[in-house]
Amino acid sequence: SVTRIGWNAFYETAYANDAANWEDGVLYMDNWLIGAKSDLSGTLTVKEGTKGLAQSVFYECASLEGIVLPSSLDYSSIPFTDVNNLSNLTSVTFADGLKSLDFGMFTLTQVEDFVLPNSVESLGTISLTSYSAKTVRIGNGLKEIGYAAANGDLMTGYTGGAVVFSNPETVYTCMTEEEWNENVTIRTLPTQEELDPYELNAADFPELNWISSDTEMVFDSHLEGEPVVENVVEATCTEAGHYDKVVYCTLCNKELSRETIETDPAIGHSIPSVKWSWSKDYKKATVKGVCPGCGETLSAEATVERVAQEDGSTICTATAELNGNTYTDSKTIPAPYRCQMCSFYDKYHKVPFFGWIVTIVHFFVHLGTGLGK
Repeated sequence: SVTRIGWNAFYETAYANDAANWEDGVLYMDNWLIGAKSDLSGTLTVKEGTKGLAQSVFYECASLEGIVLPSSLDYSSIPFTDVNNLSNLTSVTFADGLKSLDFGMFTLTQVEDFVLPNSVESLGTISLTSYSAKTVRIGNGLKEIGYAAANGDLMTGYTGGAVVFSNPETVYTCMTEEEWNENVTIRTLPTQEELDPYELNAADFPELNWISSDTEMVFDSHLEGEPVVENVVEATCTEAGHYDKVVYCTLCNKELSRETIETDPAIGHSIPSVKWSWSKDYKKATVKGVCPGCGETLSAEATVERVAQEDGSTICTATAELNGNTYTDSKTIPAPYRCQMCSFYDKYHKVPFFGWIVTIVHFFVHLGTGLGK
């Protein structure tokens, strides 16, 4: 597969000279951006699906002010583009997926703030130097930093001070200082291999750190994204509705804060009907009901009041509080049977031994009464 396309590789070819192949001032071939018109202005958004940029593709775009790079740019570095004429470029937006920035990518631009996606693993030599650099933000995926990647002192010295390059005031990274020291390799000298295309000698360059001594390094610093909603829970009979408002770092995706927000109060149970159950002696009663919303069965023990009546019966009234409502139920205990001969209540006939005596007596009494008739 294609991993790099050189400078002007398709210059004056039939493909490049065919106006039908150009889209809004830029030329794509398959999934590569290989050309750009010199009169491009404003902000250029490279279309999603683009895998790579040809070397020096923006060489003549003097009026270009911003570039937005797509997430599909995921396997290739952005090549050195000889951006001598991109002096009006003030912003660049990287989408996640970019792996590396090549040698001198933004050296001669006016870009002030570089926000690198977490996917970036390598920064090339002088890749983030510019006339106006102020801040650099780095996630936690970086592994290698090239020579003087964001050190404007090198370029200022290289021009003899005729052109002054800015050093970033602050570099922020999601990594802790310990993680940075363990995971990031920093080159303080260029390699001859990377300088050969520009006919430069590595021995002519002084040893330099990737940032100036004037640049502040801030560790464990995150870029807060917009809050997102997670774990939405609708209100139930017993629990209030709620959701989590979560803030993540837009670079490393670390969770920075989580707040549970209550939406609606608990709706409470609904008891459309109840059922009563009584003990055999009618001294205890229980009321029950099923909530159709959640299926839970609610119950309550009732207070039972017993009132004797003149005819010997007893009215039992049960009262209970259930789900905030008062329910009542009543039962009538009929008067017990009373023997007309002995005046004993029926219950005495059922007493062991004594009950037999009563029954025998009743037999003879009733028999005698019957004979008497």
